[in-house]
Amino acid sequence: MMDIRIIISMCCGLIMTTLISCDKELKIELDGNDELIVVNSIFNQGEIAEVELTKSFSPYEEIKVKELSSATVSLYSDGTFIENLTYSKLTTETIGKFRTASVLNAGTNYELKVVDPNLGSASALGNIPALGVPIESPAVTWNESWDTLNSIKFDFNLEVNDPSEENYYYLTMAVPVLKYNEILEVYEFYTWQYAEVLTGDLPNHQPYLNNGLLLNDDAFDGSAYNITGTATTSIEPWGNFDMSGDLIVDKTHLYINLHNLSKPLFDFYSSYATKLESQEDIYSEPSSIYSNISGGIGIFAGANVTTEAVLIEY
Repeated sequence: MMDIRIIISMCCGLIMTTLISCDKELKIELDGNDELIVVNSIFNQGEIAEVELTKSFSPYEEIKVKELSSATVSLYSDGTFIENLTYSKLTTETIGKFRTASVLNAGTNYELKVVDPNLGSASALGNIPALGVPIESPAVTWNESWDTLNSIKFDFNLEVNDPSEENYYYLTMAVPVLKYNEILEVYEFYTWQYAEVLTGDLPNHQPYLNNGLLLNDDAFDGSAYNITGTATTSIEPWGNFDMSGDLIVDKTHLYINLHNLSKPLFDFYSSYATKLESQEDIYSEPSSIYSNISGGIGIFAGANVTTEAVLIEY
């Protein structure tokens, strides 16, 4: 799930940088009522929805995420009440989440309504694209000419049979990281290690989180399109993992994930990708992060994900 707290911190940092760089002292009065409900909910076909609720903060405040665990969160389907979401905080979570009891499905228009005793109300409309787009004839081969001690590269080839309607995609590739279970004396799935996806035949694509690519179907709308490229990952486990245990990378299969995104979710991802691309360029034009929350900020949107586990040829 995309962590909107990162986006908020980035935006606040950009504001502070702008103010500090001014030669003339600026006097800015902030209205204490400008605090907003921040909604973070990206949901997938056939899964429950999870909603993080936090409060926006001023760039003059200490950066501290404040969750809204006392809010009432309700889900509607095509105007009909479904359920009130239940708040819980797992031991592995730094921020608790409101969760649905039922799974969400394509072909339904959902509405999320939030009421907080201090900040008022916010709402959003969201849906899941009707189709999970198949990944046709995928093939992955070890690139033996790539000779480094720390990384391994794979050549991939796949075909996307794009539906006739307008579609938006997010492509990622990953290998499993396994952790040794000392009690059972076996390696078990622990987490994903995402490969850097590079391709030269995708027009208008954007690099994005998890080393993936964002793209729309303008260049191949309603037709089959062949995508070729490379996926490069570390030989050893690398990332924000718990390294206290015995971890290994399973390089038998490459997992290819094609996310068919709803339009709001694509706009949200794309706006954040633009921010990431320009954050090191002080001369770049300022950009904003897309939001579809009425009465607040953030995202409530869905995706339909197709995953193929492709055997790597060595």
